[in-house]
Amino acid sequence: MERTAKARECCLAARKMVAEVKSPAQEKQREKRRLSAASTFGEAGKRWFRDAKMADSARSMRTASFDRDILPVWKSSFTDRDHA
Repeated sequence: MERTAKARECCLAARKMVAEVKSPAQEKQREKRRLSAASTFGEAGKRWFRDAKMADSARSMRTASFDRDILPVWKSSFTDRDHA
């Protein structure tokens, strides 16, 4: 039953993308390219902070927390893409 629900969910998402004049195949390829650009959690995190839209004060605070608390532990961990 769970597989049917997942398939239905994917179908509805694809239909929504087509209705918005987006190609599900192209969007999937874009996501793959985005993920393949970063091979470690640290690289992905740094890219997210660079590209995310937020106020400078929020970026500064979040970057400091990321660098201090998260990055030392997870810096070398590979992203899911490398384990698939």
